[in-house]
Amino acid sequence: MQMRLKRWQLVAASLICLTLAAIGLSRHLWLGPSAHQRTEQIVQLTQRCQTAMLRDTCTVMKGSVPSSSQARLFIAGIGEVDAQAFASLKAAGDKMCQELNGQCQADWSGQACKIGRALYPELTKKI
Repeated sequence: MQMRLKRWQLVAASLICLTLAAIGLSRHLWLGPSAHQRTEQIVQLTQRCQTAMLRDTCTVMKGSVPSSSQARLFIAGIGEVDAQAFASLKAAGDKMCQELNGQCQADWSGQACKIGRALYPELTKKI
């Protein structure tokens, strides 16, 4: 026996499915990546930084030191960044990649980590 659903039942079922999908997406966005995934991202970022340092292509080390009065700094191809965070990375010298690693572990959304992610982007995006 075939059962025909009424229009309101189809709409209700669709709304329930959409609500469940939205809850699942918001939970994923709220929780973000797991600690293991974040650690892996930080390790990869540090490796990309070290590769740039070895190839002598590190933008931070080649850039000029921003003046202490500047709040923001413009880096070609990157855009505006926090001048103090940039100066802190530059001051770390050869230990810059380790400094970046520590900054990203402390605050993935922090200014130094944003600079590092912009300067050393992932070479391939995971789908």
